[in-house]
Amino acid sequence: MRDESGVRVAVDDPELDPVFETAGRLNIPVLMHVGEPLSFYEPVDNIMNVGLS
Repeated sequence: MRDESGVRVAVDDPELDPVFETAGRLNIPVLMHVGEPLSFYEPVDNIMNVGLS
């Protein structure tokens, strides 16, 4: 998610507090996918292949 200026909003940004407070009050779970580690986008190397053969 991005703010009005196009900057990504962190999951712990205080601007999101009302969302979490409302979800908590209504007993609605909040699920997030915040992304994969950068290593997921790097070329596969021998260290990453340990145990895969």
